[in-house]
Amino acid sequence: MVLMAADRIGVVVLTYGDPRSGEELVRELLAADVRSDDIVVLHNPKGEHGRSIRPRLPGIRVVVNRYNVGYAIAMNTGIEMLATNGYAWVLLLTQDARPMDGGYRMLVNAATSSEAEPFGVLGPALVDKATTSVFSLGGGLTRFGRTYHRLERVGTSRIEECAWVDGSVMLIRMVPTLPRRPLDERLFMYGEEPILSLLLRRMGYRTGCVVDSTFSQQAGANNRPGAFAYLSTRNGLELARQLGGRRLVVMRTVALFATLLGRVGRALAAGGIKPEDDTWISVVAALTGLRDFVRGRFGPCPPRLPGLGDVTIDAFPESTLLAGADVEPER
Repeated sequence: MVLMAADRIGVVVLTYGDPRSGEELVRELLAADVRSDDIVVLHNPKGEHGRSIRPRLPGIRVVVNRYNVGYAIAMNTGIEMLATNGYAWVLLLTQDARPMDGGYRMLVNAATSSEAEPFGVLGPALVDKATTSVFSLGGGLTRFGRTYHRLERVGTSRIEECAWVDGSVMLIRMVPTLPRRPLDERLFMYGEEPILSLLLRRMGYRTGCVVDSTFSQQAGANNRPGAFAYLSTRNGLELARQLGGRRLVVMRTVALFATLLGRVGRALAAGGIKPEDDTWISVVAALTGLRDFVRGRFGPCPPRLPGLGDVTIDAFPESTLLAGADVEPER
């Protein structure tokens, strides 16, 4: 039986650096009976090498962006490309995500069940690829609006409500009132997920974790300590503003200073801080993120920020929304 698009799941795969890094994931999706015309691959290059090599994905639409536009712009481009097909749900995947033990099918089955009717965003349980331990059963929020990963179940339902799910594997209901490009493109990366869940919650939809669906994932924050500290600070303050206005922003800022002072104190007690230490890099980057939030500067990290790691920052117009040209599928 051939399913209509409304009964299928559209899939956006985001890759970074090596243009062929998503090939294994796409092949696993095809093996799970995902149709090739239901998949679009978005690639953010890392230097000229990332722009010149084409992924080996016959029959799959591929967009190679001209520069690293970050998570939100790239994923929004994929969502927009799939929007005309009438999918009820679109699944966002990053290159390092892998379904485990039928995890993709369990996620889709949950989304198409009556249990999912109240939900606008779904995600699976996530396993750390390096340690093989579960690190996320959905995300939560502290009273200061800080995000964290839940490590324990809170009930017995197949879909457990949570505040947000990790963007490495995020299934979004294509609600008619959802913006055409629903992820906040000002953020570049980190923090888009709770803001999207907040948007859908205000439309009457919940966010949930499908606990019997499992994907493995390799977190990248340790490879980019400065970029992570900067973006999580700046974007986290924006989340606080949207959650609770100026009062929550002040509370979040006070909590930030307490955290940074604690890190500096522990580092000094252990023998001091050097400019190349992760502690120094994270403190400088977080304070820069705070400054830029106050100034209203969004988009990618400042190019001279310490600790960018594997994040490349290209000079591109921040008004750019669609940064790549659609490449026709290989035949």
